[in-house]
Amino acid sequence: MRLAVTALVFLGGLFFIMSGLSFLFQPQSVASGLGLSANGATGLATLRADFFAFFTLVGVCMIWGAWKRRGDLLLLPAVAMLLAVAARLLSAAIDGPSPT
Repeated sequence: MRLAVTALVFLGGLFFIMSGLSFLFQPQSVASGLGLSANGATGLATLRADFFAFFTLVGVCMIWGAWKRRGDLLLLPAVAMLLAVAARLLSAAIDGPSPT
């Protein structure tokens, strides 16, 4: 069971790293799938920097934590995801649910 959980965390980390790299190399196509659009060079730079950093850091911490079998390294991804969910819930409360 422990090996299965370790493998799932490791695969999740790979998914986040691949997502981060997608934002780095194909920011417009990935962002449009999420309902975002870049506003010129500044918008592209923001997509590349912010989303790449967020997803890659979460992925690296997940892989590192799984590799070393240290739960404390998984606290950063857990808090990052908790904050993202909290912001989504706040957005839904303020702006209402998305029609899609």
